[in-house]
Amino acid sequence: MNKKTIANIVLSNLDTLTEQTLAYYINSNLCKNAKLALSQNNIHLYILDLDRKFDENLIQNVELHQQYIIGIHLDSEKTPLSKRMTLVKKPLNVSELTKAIDKVHQKLFKPPALPTPNKDTKPKQSAKIKHKDQSHRNLYNAIDEENKEDDIHLRYKAQRYVGNTKDVNPEKDDLQKIYINAENYFFSSLIKALSLGQEKRTNIGIKTGLGTLIFHYPENVISHNIEKNKLKLLKTTPLINQASLISLNSSTAMKNHVIDATNFAWDTTIQTNKGRLPKGTNLLEPVILLVWPNFTKLRIFRHAIPITAVWSRQRISLVETAKLLDIPQRYVFSLYSAMNALAYAKIGKFEDEITPKNKTVKPLPQQNNSTLFSKIMSHLFKRK
Repeated sequence: MNKKTIANIVLSNLDTLTEQTLAYYINSNLCKNAKLALSQNNIHLYILDLDRKFDENLIQNVELHQQYIIGIHLDSEKTPLSKRMTLVKKPLNVSELTKAIDKVHQKLFKPPALPTPNKDTKPKQSAKIKHKDQSHRNLYNAIDEENKEDDIHLRYKAQRYVGNTKDVNPEKDDLQKIYINAENYFFSSLIKALSLGQEKRTNIGIKTGLGTLIFHYPENVISHNIEKNKLKLLKTTPLINQASLISLNSSTAMKNHVIDATNFAWDTTIQTNKGRLPKGTNLLEPVILLVWPNFTKLRIFRHAIPITAVWSRQRISLVETAKLLDIPQRYVFSLYSAMNALAYAKIGKFEDEITPKNKTVKPLPQQNNSTLFSKIMSHLFKRK
């Protein structure tokens, strides 16, 4: 689609979590006719929360500059009236929001002319999204990956995270190719070290054939002196000798490389599993979402957020998730492997969701997990 026919949107007067959610939606393939404005020039549309205090001059300014507003609200009786405003009620529904954006788009642009013969119609790669808020760069990078029109480039990018394993039929196919024995890989020892450190409130050393890593319990970081190529080898290949765990005092440290422990465990699990699942994972029982991951801090790949949104609303299996979203199973398997390792999700029957009183789920530490963000996302991806 010609870039001149895309409406430039500014998100105004929104709380932080709603703004993050709408930014993901607008720059994903769900929204065809709009994108986030990267500057204050050539703005076509504002999305405004009418239930929060806002600058009323904005309504006058859109009249002056022939712009439009989508006002999200709870109480229509209190909303200001303007012929350039379209109202969308809360909680946000992706279908209603898309209709509102498309309605404004039709007012802004005439239908594009038919392409002339022999014109080069090769799809262009969309520019990378640039955003000042660097704390959310992983979220925006994932959006950028999802927006590229050339699937060849998407495939080459995605294979670094989810591999190239083909879909399986659990009732007919040999499932060995989608399973790995977690005990043979470093990530299993890493997860055990983090859990042990949390339980005993102490630092834990992880001794491997390629070097030693230390989990620092109070700071939730990993320190090590292993050079880059060896670390990659440690993450992705089976261990020759099993790693060993030892308790350490608080003064023990290797400060050459210091990494957030939760991020390191997440990345390591994804790089190791690469579209596969721990041996014995049930493909047909439902996924139970225990914690909504803080995706603004974690490295994520294409489809990660829609998959999680589905699990937050439905009791659905890994295979059914891929089928519902019409995506390859390897994306679902990769995400589940990482979320299961960090105790963010598990496989279980409906009765398993009621945790016995003498047991509690203790997910590994993460930064500022948000229940509100989960609710907003679940509304955004709500299906009629």
